[in-house]
Amino acid sequence: MNIDFLKSKKTIATVAAAAVLGVGIATYELTKEDEYDLGDFDLDIPTLDIPSLDLPSLDLPDLSLGIDGVSVNGVSINDVSINGVSVNVGGTTVPGMSIPRLNVGDVSVADLDLVELSNTKMNIDSLVGRFDDFKVDVEDLQQYVEFRKLLEKTLTDKRNLMYDSTLTFKNKNLLKWLAIYERYAEGEFGSIEKVLLKEFRMITEVHPTYDGSALKILDENLAYYKAEGYDSVLVCFTAENQPIDVVHIIQYIKSKHKMKVFLTYTDKEDLKVSVFCDPVTYESILTACAPLIDGYLNAWRRTSAHLLKQDDAFMAFTNYVLRKYNSKLPIIGELYFGNTWRFEGHKKFGFETNTFANQSALNIVNFGYSNVDPSVLIKRFIKDYVKGQQIVATVVGDTAYYASSNKNGLSQAENMLKKHQIENDFISAGCIGVITYQDDALSIDTNNLCKTLYNKIDGK
Repeated sequence: MNIDFLKSKKTIATVAAAAVLGVGIATYELTKEDEYDLGDFDLDIPTLDIPSLDLPSLDLPDLSLGIDGVSVNGVSINDVSINGVSVNVGGTTVPGMSIPRLNVGDVSVADLDLVELSNTKMNIDSLVGRFDDFKVDVEDLQQYVEFRKLLEKTLTDKRNLMYDSTLTFKNKNLLKWLAIYERYAEGEFGSIEKVLLKEFRMITEVHPTYDGSALKILDENLAYYKAEGYDSVLVCFTAENQPIDVVHIIQYIKSKHKMKVFLTYTDKEDLKVSVFCDPVTYESILTACAPLIDGYLNAWRRTSAHLLKQDDAFMAFTNYVLRKYNSKLPIIGELYFGNTWRFEGHKKFGFETNTFANQSALNIVNFGYSNVDPSVLIKRFIKDYVKGQQIVATVVGDTAYYASSNKNGLSQAENMLKKHQIENDFISAGCIGVITYQDDALSIDTNNLCKTLYNKIDGK
């Protein structure tokens, strides 16, 4: 990859470090106390297909095995490796029951109702599909298969299917979202009018709270950042919030600190956290907040392209609700560089967007570091994405994680100067605004203006 937009070509790691998502293989150790009662496991399995089973030098004396009504007693099986096992129900293979690798040692089967695993280690590379309390009937399995096929066709970012265990046909919130997606397919939401942004400098981020001590921290932070030249704040809401929570913090900031407020929907950066919250509550929050806010950011943390390629229907519904209650509200799309659903792995990077027609501006993410030349970046490397749009830049600071795992040896005040220099460079290169992290992009907690004071972000 050509990286001429870097001021220094020593490494691309600084630009991409924040984009790297490491997913490890889980290892579970089961002891004698870990017993699984399969009790009412009401599943009629006509056949159990094992495509290949290689057992050289396996000695099983006095072995009697059966499926219906035959118990297995006094059998010890050690170091058996079974690969590619799948369950076949009525001729339909259920992919969610596939176990690529299962290493079993010291298994004792007393009867058909209780399995005791002693000193056993299980390494599971991938297990797709989960079943509540191990109780599944054939009808449920058939619905599961059909529903999963529907989600495969509907959801753009397939990582949702791999990591979000709530995506089943029993999830009422998901069913509501699918109904919204149907409305989008029928053309209900239409397009939005383009509304341009005014210049701004934004500090992030605030999460709804009523706690007095948290509001005191917020007050001290906003007083400091206003003195540093910031005129706007990013307020984040999650699936846990109610409309009254978000409205309260917006009104608090605007009335007490006289700052602009931009809103975004997000959560912690974890693929296992579902983005499909209750759409009724989601719509209620957007409806209540749209008249109060000065702009909307459509991607941040969990909803950023790093972890979520948003569906067109999801974005269209959001825009429709916001503009219904504030027809002149600017809405900002995203251009992200790094690991995405198309580019996974520590050495794979690329561009991904969460964009829509007539967006107010394009937020360029994961370039806000000291060694990036914004002018070269914008004019040469992302010009095809920009195409005459207003541009906004997300700014982190000197390097990724400069105050945590990659300390740069500078004080909080010195790092603040670094941030301002990067902001000024992007504005000089044509950006209408900047969105700046309080911290070094480490976590929601250190970046939450209600939890961590500005002077705690230190690179020494």
